[in-house]
Amino acid sequence: MITSATAARTLGSFPLSIGTSIALESVFGIKSEVFQQPQKKVIQNYSEFWFNLKTLFRNLYGSVERNKLSELTHQEMSDALYHEMEIIVDLVNQYSFGGTKVIFYVSNYKDLASRYRLAQIRTDTTPQQLRLAEMQNRTLKEILKYGNVPGSETKVFDLQLKAGGIAKTLILTHIAYDLVSYSNFGALTLIESHTGALKERDKWHTKYNNGKELSFIPFCEGLLPVFGDSELFRPLNKDSREAIIGVAQKYRWSSVTTVDKIRYGINTLQNQYLKDVVLSFLE
Repeated sequence: MITSATAARTLGSFPLSIGTSIALESVFGIKSEVFQQPQKKVIQNYSEFWFNLKTLFRNLYGSVERNKLSELTHQEMSDALYHEMEIIVDLVNQYSFGGTKVIFYVSNYKDLASRYRLAQIRTDTTPQQLRLAEMQNRTLKEILKYGNVPGSETKVFDLQLKAGGIAKTLILTHIAYDLVSYSNFGALTLIESHTGALKERDKWHTKYNNGKELSFIPFCEGLLPVFGDSELFRPLNKDSREAIIGVAQKYRWSSVTTVDKIRYGINTLQNQYLKDVVLSFLE
């Protein structure tokens, strides 16, 4: 049941939570309050459009007025989120003329701590964080019970995303770790909520913690626990990060530097412990 809390949330040009709507306005190339001059319509360039359900949840929750958050229940959130999913499928079908498949997904990021034993994993600790995490988990559990929205598919992953490997894909996600699965796709382009920015892999360095200054650091799985992100990894200490940056500058890393070249540079570190830590991330 959708009550006043979600019914009165901030919407975009589409009847969707503002952050989600802006992303779609961007790829559909429509004129809106955000895009006074429409951007180029790109949806037809992609055969699949993947939506992280945790991102859709975040956008929905964030669009609700603060003084109404205490009224929210996971049942209301799941009903409102499922309704948004139905709208998304209809809109993508409409603007892509049926040529782009919609895939919703959830990753549980299972065994993250054991996969990255030496990384600093972010955890929910404050009462507010714990309440939000519980709300998200219960909401998504209900969504998965509802089954696929007609005309779409819903996938669940333990950690990395698995795709067919040939589809040119758009992905809406706020979790940087999802992007390390890029090699499982034919091509992968990130679309950001709230800004509608389209980013190819050479721009993914912005997903590192304070990553705007790291344009020469390639985005890859092994470096994500080094520089950290906003959701899963805390960055290593400043001295460790600066040591890696020094290697990157010495060996002229760029956004397309290969893992083999990264590993070669890391092997030149004088700090044996740091070398072992980063090499464990690159395994």
